[in-house]
Amino acid sequence: MNIELTLLLIDDEITGLELGDIFIGGDGKVIDSGNYNPSQSIMIFIFLSGLLDELQSLHVTKRNNRSVVNAANSSFYLQLEKKDKNLLIKNGATTIEISFEDFCGMTYARIKSWLDVWQLRIDPEDTVLCELIESLGRFCTVFNYGS
Repeated sequence: MNIELTLLLIDDEITGLELGDIFIGGDGKVIDSGNYNPSQSIMIFIFLSGLLDELQSLHVTKRNNRSVVNAANSSFYLQLEKKDKNLLIKNGATTIEISFEDFCGMTYARIKSWLDVWQLRIDPEDTVLCELIESLGRFCTVFNYGS
């Protein structure tokens, strides 16, 4: 399983509204917001906050559930379906299945390391950046990942 995050910079000034892409590869399949024409690049900071919040919600409910994470600025989405201990990640006709626990751990680690690179270049009072940091903190607490 592989998760890649890309920030599409257009200049040196970075805000929480920047576009980017998410790539999820696994189970011999790929879901990639950057693989569309026209572009389906997403407001990546907002999308990642939504992804963390939806995964947390699926975990807390303790039952099989479905959820959708939509990009605010494009038609890209991820449909998440928890089935027992697994997670089905869907986009269009593509479905990737992985252990829910493994996906949550990988997602947390990947977003945290990606954010460590970019957050120092964004105004610390940027509300979108603050929301992603808060979502990551809640996620860390719920899943007991430590800091």
